[in-house]
Amino acid sequence: GNSFYTTIGPLVGLVFCMSMLYPVSRLIKGVVEEKETKTKETMKIMGLKDWVFNASWFITFFLQFLVTALMLVILLHFTVLPKTNPTLLFAFFMCFFMSEISLGFLITVFFSKAKLAGILGPIILFAATMPRYAFFSKDAAAQNSTESLVGKTLVSIFSPTAFTLGVDLMVQYEHANQSMGWSNLND
Repeated sequence: GNSFYTTIGPLVGLVFCMSMLYPVSRLIKGVVEEKETKTKETMKIMGLKDWVFNASWFITFFLQFLVTALMLVILLHFTVLPKTNPTLLFAFFMCFFMSEISLGFLITVFFSKAKLAGILGPIILFAATMPRYAFFSKDAAAQNSTESLVGKTLVSIFSPTAFTLGVDLMVQYEHANQSMGWSNLND
């Protein structure tokens, strides 16, 4: 097997999650800033519907993440994950990015100060990635045990953890020189 996947494999998911901290913190800070300055209330007085306000934030970040996903898929398909189906990779990243937008909206509910939200938001996202490392093991039998599967399923309620577990699986397939695609997704 390739020593790259053995050495770096467990950290690839973490690196991808860390790369999303800044954009999601911008979303969190922006929404809380509008809440803090009462901009949303002013726009609501002028007739803005709540769904339009939320949709504007969602569409703005969806388009940013769409471009990011396209660039990531191209980059990863020709470097680190050449055997993985690019459409699967794109769908995987877009699902993660949309869940990050939703998680960002959820986090904004708990803050009324934009600076504090901008600082603590990324820390919360980072903390949501860490349960994956409770299951870190070099032993493949330990990684695939029933207890481990139940635990992984439970901690996958955190989208960053679920994402890192998915990236780990893709890297394991690449390390074994197997392709990961729509046909073997249920494996």
